[in-house]
Amino acid sequence: MKKHKQIRWGIIGLGNIANTFANDLQFVPNALLQGVASRNLEKAEAFKSKNGAIQAFDSYEALANNPDIDIVYIATPHVFHFENAKLCIENAKAVLCEKPMGMNAKQVIELCDLATKNKVLLMEAMWTTFLPNFNKLKNLVFTKKLGEVTSFKADFGFKADFKPTSRLFNKSLGGGSILDIGIYPIFACLSLLGKPISINTNAVIGKTGVDESCKLDFNYPNMLKAQLKSTLLENRTTEIQILFENGSAVLGPNFYGPSDLKIIDNDGNEIIYPKNTQGSGYQFEAIHIQELFIQNNLESPIMSHSKSIELATYLDKVLHEIGINY
Repeated sequence: MKKHKQIRWGIIGLGNIANTFANDLQFVPNALLQGVASRNLEKAEAFKSKNGAIQAFDSYEALANNPDIDIVYIATPHVFHFENAKLCIENAKAVLCEKPMGMNAKQVIELCDLATKNKVLLMEAMWTTFLPNFNKLKNLVFTKKLGEVTSFKADFGFKADFKPTSRLFNKSLGGGSILDIGIYPIFACLSLLGKPISINTNAVIGKTGVDESCKLDFNYPNMLKAQLKSTLLENRTTEIQILFENGSAVLGPNFYGPSDLKIIDNDGNEIIYPKNTQGSGYQFEAIHIQELFIQNNLESPIMSHSKSIELATYLDKVLHEIGINY
């Protein structure tokens, strides 16, 4: 078992999500933001000052090689996750890698195999699966307290300004709705309903060759159809809506993060579980991986390698169906 009094974090990629994650570390017991890295030292120094980090690095290699760092959170654009995670694993750093962990299932499999071979802890930062109300909903589905699921809907959408060079619309940066936000409805569906028997897709492909919007049907036995949607073209409620034999549940708005859970049975009894209000919700995944690290575990039982591979496999299936390959 690791003996560090504090778990020393490093962050690679210093954009908006990294700022939010760094802020949430204050709610993680024994977490210390040891180092932050950018290709631009001035940016790293500014991030360090804002978030109370100990060190700033002008390269990802310098951070990965530093012996004072235990776990690295990777928050670079999607297309760089594979190489950044590989760098850290090869330098024996535990890795919490933002989703998607790779641009395709092949990359995710390679990272998982490398982590296993090198005996390094690796976990995809699918923060939704660690949120309290998502797990309440999961328990409701699995225990069948309201009976079988009869209808499932999940969406994620917002109106994005069209900028061909931005990470949302630039294919070379892994742009498109599926990898950026569609991953959340897909993950929720796989987590709550399991693997579908077939998939139907209907996508809007934009000028830059990425999916700007995508409707998905994940088809299950007994005629159950999960309706999923991701879009960069309109604002959506971004909810999970489930009908059961004996009631209903709604998780949202913004179900992918801390959100309210409303459960109603067929007798009209209503329970509302309010969202977590401390921090932004990233602390739960950080707490989990720290516990794994302290216990010398190499894989999460909650967000396992096999779950990341399964998720990447279905992302590949969807992208292939709509004619996009990364």
